[in-house]
Amino acid sequence: MKLKSFGCSFVYGSDLKDCPHGVNTHNPPPSKFTWPALLADRYGLEYQCHARPAASNLQILETVLSGIDPLENDIYVVNWTWIERFGFLSETASSGTHPWNPLGWSSILPNDSGPVAEIYYRHIHSQFRDKLETLMCIETAIHMLDLQGKKFLMTYTDDLIFETRWHTSPAITHLQKAVRPRLQTFEDHCLWDWVKLQGFDVSKKWHPLEAAHEAAADLMIPVIDTILHRA
Repeated sequence: MKLKSFGCSFVYGSDLKDCPHGVNTHNPPPSKFTWPALLADRYGLEYQCHARPAASNLQILETVLSGIDPLENDIYVVNWTWIERFGFLSETASSGTHPWNPLGWSSILPNDSGPVAEIYYRHIHSQFRDKLETLMCIETAIHMLDLQGKKFLMTYTDDLIFETRWHTSPAITHLQKAVRPRLQTFEDHCLWDWVKLQGFDVSKKWHPLEAAHEAAADLMIPVIDTILHRA
C-alpha cells in the first residue's frame, strides 16, 4: 500500500530543510518532512508525492485523476490550493530536473508580474469563477475516487471556497454543500488559517515550516486510522 499525495508547494515541501528551492532548473525532490510524508512514515507506507509547486486546482485535479491506479489499494491525500491560481498548458513550461510535467502545466499567480498576469487579473479573473472551478474540481475528484473505491483524505488551503455572502449562485451553494462533509479541517480551519492561528513559523514565501507539518500530521492520525479500518 502506498500513500500518494497531491497539491501544491505546501505538499511538495518547498522551503523545508530538505527542499530549499522553488521551481527552477535545479528543483529538489519533494520533501520528506511534509505532513503527508510524515504520515506515510508513521504508518510504514511507501510515499509518492505527486504535488507540484505553484500548481492550480485544475492541475491538481488532473494529477489526481491521472494518478488513480485501479489495481492498487492506495491512500490518496489531496490538499487543494489557493483558488486565485489559473492553470493552463504552456509549451514553454519548465519541468526543472524532474520529468513530472510532461503536459506542460503552468500557472498564473496573483503575485506574478508581466503583461499576461496583468491582463488576466485586471480583465478576466473573478472570485466567482475561482470558486466555481475549484468546487467543481473537488467534486470531480471525490466522485472519481469514490467510483474507484479508493481511500482518501482531502484538505484545503483557502477558506474562500466556502464563502457564501459574495460571488455566489445556486450552483456554487449546491457544490459547497456537496463537498464540505468530505473535506477534513485542521481544528475547524483550513490549512493556512490554522497555521496562522497557531503561530507556526513560515518562510518568506509563505510556506509552513517543519513544526507546522509535524503538528498537522498529528492531527490527521485519527483520520488515517479511520480510513485504514474502513471496510
